[in-house]
Amino acid sequence: MDLGRSSGRLPARPPSAPSAPPPEGPYDPRVPAPRPPTPTAPPHATRRPPDEHGDAAPGPNPSGTARPALRPTVEELRLTAFRSYRRATLRLAPLTVLTGPAGSGRSNVLDALDVLARLALGLPLDQALDGTADHDGRLTEPVRGGLAHCPPAGSRGFQLGCAVATPDGTVRYDIAIATLPTPGIVRETLRGADDCLAEAVTDHHGAATLRTSWLHAARGRRRATADLAPDRPMLPQLPLRVPGATPAEERVLRATDAVVTALRHVFPLHPVPALMRAPVPVADSTLRPRADNLSAVVARMAGECRQRYGRLVRTLREASPQQVADLRVVPDPPPPRAAERVTLAVHETPFGLMPAPLLADGLLRHLAFATVLLTGPDLLAVDGMGVPDGLRSLTVAADDLDAGLDAAQTAALLHLAAEMTAKGHLRLLTTLHDPTPAARVPSARVVRCHRDPRTGWSTLLPDDPTPQ
Repeated sequence: MDLGRSSGRLPARPPSAPSAPPPEGPYDPRVPAPRPPTPTAPPHATRRPPDEHGDAAPGPNPSGTARPALRPTVEELRLTAFRSYRRATLRLAPLTVLTGPAGSGRSNVLDALDVLARLALGLPLDQALDGTADHDGRLTEPVRGGLAHCPPAGSRGFQLGCAVATPDGTVRYDIAIATLPTPGIVRETLRGADDCLAEAVTDHHGAATLRTSWLHAARGRRRATADLAPDRPMLPQLPLRVPGATPAEERVLRATDAVVTALRHVFPLHPVPALMRAPVPVADSTLRPRADNLSAVVARMAGECRQRYGRLVRTLREASPQQVADLRVVPDPPPPRAAERVTLAVHETPFGLMPAPLLADGLLRHLAFATVLLTGPDLLAVDGMGVPDGLRSLTVAADDLDAGLDAAQTAALLHLAAEMTAKGHLRLLTTLHDPTPAARVPSARVVRCHRDPRTGWSTLLPDDPTPQ
């Protein structure tokens, strides 16, 4: 799983045909997946001479200019063994659209990204994937199906991975988890361009510790070791154990921070219109994945950024078949009593003010998607970790973008997504029932999900010639 070095730019990947259907048989999480071949390092990846520890830090570009700042971004998702997928890889563009019939595995891809994002929070496995009432925001609900339904059918565990673009090059992260008889980490790796930065393994299922090692000095590949808590991933525990005493350990910490930052800025979005019609406390203004508190979030947007709020109103006008005069947030109860709750309402011509209970499901879903595309991490239930805005890249995983919408409305949302993702601070991974609207958006990368009726495995077939 090695990748070529890069000084701020990712190495180009040669075209390749989609991978063949995976072999049949149960998945064993203790057997590591085969590594892909190592690409050749690009010629512009220069290095400084080694220091006293034998570590070589990335040098400047040949032009002598400083490296450009790069937001940590998830650029690849690997479903090594997860539900209906085995040894599948998805390259993520700024705007990636998954299409295919029901049951083809579209939602499983979004769930895989959600699982990795939850694991990066550092909670025990059962709380991260089965939900916990003690955590605000996204973890109050389990990942779809919960921990028990992450493995492929007939398997006792699952394995996922990702590649994250960082200022130091691409970093690859993989994790294998056993679910039976009890949940536990089996193996976990963090890899740089040409070496393993950190690794964690267990001697046997139910072990009391997670044996972890990380690169201490590049010369001789010397490593340091520690025992970590076995009920949660190594990745979010590393910053508490790696002292950063050598350049190699600083590199480990930079790679860890980049992967954790990128994964914690993944926001799964699956609006539920039935929950969006009720009044919500005005202070409940950080959007959750089901968008049940959208009214309070829109009220906050109207108060903090009139420009974005005005763009949201224009987007609603363009998408609505009715003549929309305005989007409002009305207090509940109405004045003169002090209102602690608010609800959405749309002013239609000539019908007047239409409260949220009368709004169509498709209109509410459209509002939720447009709000997320026009806002930033500060208004969403993601863990910002105190990262400066200039180094934050939000990845939105939106399921069934076209549910309840016609082709023109879906295309309008995709064009808005293309405009926002072009700014560099936002990426969108979404699913569509009908691929037609995506064909109208040149920047959208369309990937078709197909499920083999004979084996039951899902495959990813890109509509463009670029490799997966």
